[in-house]
Amino acid sequence: MDRDGTAQDHTGDAPDAGVTRRVVLTGAGATTMAAVFADARPAKAIGSEQEMFFDISRAVTGRSDLNPQTAGRLLIAMKQMYAGYSDVLTALSQAVSGGGTPKDILARAEQANVAPAMHQLIAAWYMGSAKNVMHAPMVSYYDALMYRPTRDALPVPTYCFAEPGWWTQDPPQLGIPAVAPKAAPPSPPPPVAVETKPPPTTHVLPNKPVHHQEH
Repeated sequence: MDRDGTAQDHTGDAPDAGVTRRVVLTGAGATTMAAVFADARPAKAIGSEQEMFFDISRAVTGRSDLNPQTAGRLLIAMKQMYAGYSDVLTALSQAVSGGGTPKDILARAEQANVAPAMHQLIAAWYMGSAKNVMHAPMVSYYDALMYRPTRDALPVPTYCFAEPGWWTQDPPQLGIPAVAPKAAPPSPPPPVAVETKPPPTTHVLPNKPVHHQEH
């Protein structure tokens, strides 16, 4: 009804409004699905790169017990420090695909002119950082391979074995981790008792008379 009281028929506007809502809803749904698939593609690519980096790392270091979470964080740091690292990673994967020992892998990397990048990856695992420069992203002290040989006696940086001042205590024995309680020293042998005996007595033989023969 208009302001002058005349009734107006708006039934013809309903189909247009309904179509408009359907178009809007359909477009919104398509936009949402496109965003979902767009987010899924990079996530899948990142996941495959992490697996590739992890496989390369285990093969070229010769260590199967590397931490996969540290590998993922180290990959992110390497991509921050080195431009085009995804392409480098593909080349390193080809050098590893032939299998063999770390020495064999490095030989193939040398032939493929990717040995410097392979050495950078190895160094990153030993340092726990993407690069040996100031302000390089530090990934992990605890999983850095260079601290493994002395972990039983020396703490990893930023970690402590015990209470403050623990380093003033005696070092642990060889082969015994510092985080484990020290082995109890062996008990001293029982004291040797000194047995006192009376001095031996000698029997005095009686003097026998000496008979002189007469000449």
